[in-house]
Amino acid sequence: MLELAGVCFAAAIAHVFASGVAAQHDGSVILLVVGATLILISILVRSWHARRPRRRSSVAPAHHIGTPSAASARSPQRHEIAAPLTGTDLATTLWRLRVNLEDRPGRLAYLAGVLAGLSVDIRSLEVHPADVGIIDELLVSAPTAVTATELQEALLRAGGTEPHVTVADVHELTDPPASALRLAARVAADPTDLEAALIDLLDAVDVHRTPVPSTEPDRMSATVLILSDPELGIVRIVRSGLPFTPAEFARARALRDLALTARSAARNGVDRPAAEPETITIVEADQLDFAAVRDLHRRCTPESRSRRYGTPAGPNRDGLRLLLAPEKSHTLLVRDAAGDVIAMGCLVWREDEAELGLLVRDDRQGSGLGTTLTRRLMRAAQDRGIGVVHASTQPDDLRMIRIMNRVADRPTHRLRDGALRLSAGLHGDTGD
Repeated sequence: MLELAGVCFAAAIAHVFASGVAAQHDGSVILLVVGATLILISILVRSWHARRPRRRSSVAPAHHIGTPSAASARSPQRHEIAAPLTGTDLATTLWRLRVNLEDRPGRLAYLAGVLAGLSVDIRSLEVHPADVGIIDELLVSAPTAVTATELQEALLRAGGTEPHVTVADVHELTDPPASALRLAARVAADPTDLEAALIDLLDAVDVHRTPVPSTEPDRMSATVLILSDPELGIVRIVRSGLPFTPAEFARARALRDLALTARSAARNGVDRPAAEPETITIVEADQLDFAAVRDLHRRCTPESRSRRYGTPAGPNRDGLRLLLAPEKSHTLLVRDAAGDVIAMGCLVWREDEAELGLLVRDDRQGSGLGTTLTRRLMRAAQDRGIGVVHASTQPDDLRMIRIMNRVADRPTHRLRDGALRLSAGLHGDTGD
């Protein structure tokens, strides 16, 4: 009804106006002139609007980003996205970013937009709940021209506080749950490997255990975690530069509890008659041992040969003879009481570095032969003046990882082309 009334009113006004003008002597001319004028004005206005430059949305000024308006808090901000990388800009660097953000909708999206302005690609994200707000940890890939200072400034512009920026390594591009499960498997299989697993879990600088029973509660400070237990003693975990979070504290305690459970299960297992001690001998190999070494390779499963050499077939005849050449390598053999070779370990010399390799017959794996061979080979490398010993294996080869973590002083882990490369600097004693 309201719309119909409006139409009737408009028609009445138009009729009165038109009748009044038509009553004049030149009324028709006046109506034509008025109509033409209105049409011309409409055309000019439309043309002016079409040629007027449009405003483009952009990132808000820096002094407004820290305190966005109510509207911006409800929905993510819009940002100018950098042009795609081309040519030499394709070279990138991995960075690990950690920043405290206010726990409110849109903050993380806003941070992603600010980083996109630097052509930064977010590879992974982990959220740590904190007492106030949240702590976001991001693994990002940025053009090599982007500096740590620029990344810190971007985190601050996004409304973050306490930003931390460190260079990351390609081996960190692993699935966090999968990495945690692998560490848990290591500790469950060997509870004495807890300290090395904590270093990998928390990227800690040092983990030291004092075997003194303690009933003190677990404690956390910015750079130190203290885990106490009447059986395990006191474990002190140190990490400089990057404060620990409550989530990391909980993970460390869970791994400690797993080690205690594994020890208890081993201690309360079914008693079995003690096996008779076996006599084994460890000797240095030479070309006369070729037949025995070839027989060891034939007795190993394709999986064991693949872990050692990267191929189920293993080395050919020339490759085996190279491992038995003293001028090219240093190889140790383990023989059982019958004289059969049941394990071998070798170092292949590469100037001031060496490549370590182990092969243990499948039915003898897990008996400590690999650890024994590795310790002797490390001492041989030190005597020769070798600076670094490398070992290449598959990422899921827990035995090799455990051996290197146990024998070497905090070896580095690098994942490249699907293979895990462990490197140990020979700066101290490798243990007995």
